[in-house]
Amino acid sequence: MTSPEALTAERLRDLFASGPFDDATLERLVPHYTDDVVFIDPIQTVRGRDAFVAMNRRLMARARELRFDVRDMAHEGDQIFLTWVMTMTPKPFGPTLRIEGVTHCTLRDGKVAVHRDYWDLLGSVMETVPLAGTVYKAAVALLG
Repeated sequence: MTSPEALTAERLRDLFASGPFDDATLERLVPHYTDDVVFIDPIQTVRGRDAFVAMNRRLMARARELRFDVRDMAHEGDQIFLTWVMTMTPKPFGPTLRIEGVTHCTLRDGKVAVHRDYWDLLGSVMETVPLAGTVYKAAVALLG
């Protein structure tokens, strides 16, 4: 297998947001991650490319629909930032979740060595529960 070219913010955006996030998307992404990649989000930390792939396969298996819409991006040196909206409809039923987030990737030798996702776990869930979203927003507004 040939080594992929050095990753850019534009290339990463195109890899993630090329349509439904599925096995084909994951196959295109994998060569751009180091063997020892560290992935961190509000729910978990996984280490290693195999664990990263397995984590994404579990996410895809729980979704009837899974899609990322990249909104903005920045790339400086070995740092890439993407802002995105993930749309996920769980299996076998459930409301469609719309989660806004940010990805921060640190590159090593042109590949992702650290991939960290930032998103509001509680707020994302509360938005899908009738009335709870309104109560949650009101409570957060009191803090501001």
